[in-house]
Amino acid sequence: MLSAGTAFFAPAKYFRFKDPDLKITVVSEKELMVEAKTFAKNVEIRNKNDDLVLEDIFFDMDPGQRIIKVKRGQTDELNVRSVYDIH
Repeated sequence: MLSAGTAFFAPAKYFRFKDPDLKITVVSEKELMVEAKTFAKNVEIRNKNDDLVLEDIFFDMDPGQRIIKVKRGQTDELNVRSVYDIH
């Protein structure tokens, strides 16, 4: 059973998504900026120690830029990805 806040996403069997070409920039100690060229589903940001805590853990993103607030952790050696750019 799905809760009221859950959405199930199932693309067509032969649907192909474009690589969103995600980029991440450290704006300040408490803010990161993520950029995407196309729609990105389930964007994930991690650091080398895997101890980064953000305001959003997984989020969808339209083309453009989005600021994400850092709650805890170091912003060094960041990795950003989406389910659509896993090769």
